[in-house]
Amino acid sequence: MGWGLSDSMGKRLTALDLHVFASAMYEESEKDVMRIILNATEGTQLAGGIETEFLANFSQVGRWGLFKVPSAKALVLAIRGTTTRKDAMANIDLWGSIQTLQLVSRITPLLEVIPVQWLQRVNKMINLHPWMGDGEVYVKLLAFAADAKQRCIKDGYDLIITGHSLGGGLAQTVGARVHATAVTWSPVGVLYNMDRFNITERGVYRNIVNVQPDLDVVPLIDKQPGFTQRMLAPPPRFNATRSACQVASSTGFVAMLVAETWMQTASHKWGLDGFPRTECIDYRTVTCV
Repeated sequence: MGWGLSDSMGKRLTALDLHVFASAMYEESEKDVMRIILNATEGTQLAGGIETEFLANFSQVGRWGLFKVPSAKALVLAIRGTTTRKDAMANIDLWGSIQTLQLVSRITPLLEVIPVQWLQRVNKMINLHPWMGDGEVYVKLLAFAADAKQRCIKDGYDLIITGHSLGGGLAQTVGARVHATAVTWSPVGVLYNMDRFNITERGVYRNIVNVQPDLDVVPLIDKQPGFTQRMLAPPPRFNATRSACQVASSTGFVAMLVAETWMQTASHKWGLDGFPRTECIDYRTVTCV
């Protein structure tokens, strides 16, 4: 199982492949972004021809990059999580109201007694952007994704979206809007914002796969309406090697998407984060040592 339109299953993208792209977006320069991606794919069937088609400025809210993976016949749209002050303000703008209600619900069960549909409508009504004449922070990203989707249809490619934290929430929104697969890592939820983001349950159910570590507070903001694969414990920080190890140890849908080529230590002299490997993953027993 995997993503992409390649006839060979071994050349399709797995969950861990997409994790690398999401992790790489935290690097500032294009050189460092590509270093992580190329080091992680070296020695695999994905190697060869991977290139950056677009990389937004580091200061861009929810900075994104588009990468061409010819062997998988796929374009990967990766979206960064909260890094800059602008990213933090975007989080407050998009999820501040529902997070406030969730905090109040710890004292009185508001969210348990108020219908979800009503909360979705209210959350849309209190959005000030339409009244101020400006667009949501993800408008440019949405337009970019829609254009990438049309290119994929024309060229016979598959568009896969991935992101972490804020980037995961934006990836869910964009994936549901343009009908493209989105694999997200510790994403902010979108259930109570579905009316505001103009996304439907059908769009979410058909396109979204979330990976949610236990004890991670970020995915608890709002709620996750899409398919969610749980992980036993969160890494101390967003580290590709550690998180990949956790995913490989999980059971369920995402674990099945992990290709053996990713798990064979002997074929990788580099870790999944692009640095020399310091941990070993035994794919036969699917344990981390």
